[in-house]
Amino acid sequence: MPSGHATVGLRLNKGDAGKLFNFFMEGQMAGKRKTLLQEADGLVNGQKHDAYGTWGENWSRVRDMARASGRPGLGEITCEDLMVLMILVKIARETSKAQHDNPLDIAGYAQGLDEVRGL
Repeated sequence: MPSGHATVGLRLNKGDAGKLFNFFMEGQMAGKRKTLLQEADGLVNGQKHDAYGTWGENWSRVRDMARASGRPGLGEITCEDLMVLMILVKIARETSKAQHDNPLDIAGYAQGLDEVRGL
């Protein structure tokens, strides 16, 4: 592991992303960072949904393409795996260079993760 990088053990169970979203929307963060979560929700349930369809439709296409690629280890990849990888990509980018779209996308992908479980 390169110096300066930390490992993080992350395990999200079914329903956790929705609980986390609700915590920020209704809990201690209500009124403080509500705009980021509202922005993420507006993107994934509005603009992105209109362009790409539901999380299940879009990520099932990505999963099927990954499986068909013939790359070793992708034959059994799930939509859930893909969503977790996208969250990790955004976390890695945030540790390299903090930008508004990183936490915004993490919030959106967490919401999507909750919707694609089992696909």
